[in-house]
Amino acid sequence: MYVLSPRHGEVYMGGVKLVPTPLVEEVRKLLKEGSSVLVSGPHGVGKSAAVFTAMYTAMGEGAAAIDLSVDTATFAEYLRVAERAKWAFGFFDALPPQFYEEPDVWVEYATLWRDSCQRIAARSAYLQRRGYPVVLVLSRELAARCGAYLRKFVEIRVGQSEDVAKRIFEENAEVYCGDSYAEYVATAVSKWGEGGYYMALHAARALRYCDEDPDGLVEEARASFVEKLKRYVKAVYAGPRFADVVAHRRLPGPLL
Repeated sequence: MYVLSPRHGEVYMGGVKLVPTPLVEEVRKLLKEGSSVLVSGPHGVGKSAAVFTAMYTAMGEGAAAIDLSVDTATFAEYLRVAERAKWAFGFFDALPPQFYEEPDVWVEYATLWRDSCQRIAARSAYLQRRGYPVVLVLSRELAARCGAYLRKFVEIRVGQSEDVAKRIFEENAEVYCGDSYAEYVATAVSKWGEGGYYMALHAARALRYCDEDPDGLVEEARASFVEKLKRYVKAVYAGPRFADVVAHRRLPGPLL
């Protein structure tokens, strides 16, 4: 899993300053109550960051996290650790945060769900029978796989907000160019319906001087997000079904 590092009351993931959202506490609370949770929604809107933060918060309270994607021997070892913990939960993220850094490597989790969602579901059901809740993080199109089983979960559908996009931009940029500059970027990256938080972060990292054209930053961020998404679609849906997927993925037109 990604290493989260607290610094002066703030949390960083892979060098990225995380912006707290209500989703973090909602996921942690549901897991602590014993409810299994499905977090679904568009790409690039903070699903994984929020769930990983909730998981690390829970682990700091004595919980054990059981990775549902590992081999059988490792899964058995996780179960032994869970028996000694205060409480435990299972997790699976089809596109973990590392995907945006190395998409060709980490897309494997998405193909695992595509090909073997029944295996992940079987492990989830096994944990649930033992009294352990499970959290699954899936993009909206992957959540169509094993849908009958997923209906047993408490589903949280995640969207994006301009306010969070603005805070991501402000808190990860090396220079501060004023409130209106940040608002302009947040509005621009939010208009496509997905990828807003990824694009806000990308724009923040690219910003060097306040006289830079914000439209240029946004276009560069959008191009990066589209490239990552193309790799995902190619890996998960390459072949005869590709045209059907492009037609029915419900991606906003500009991103296609």
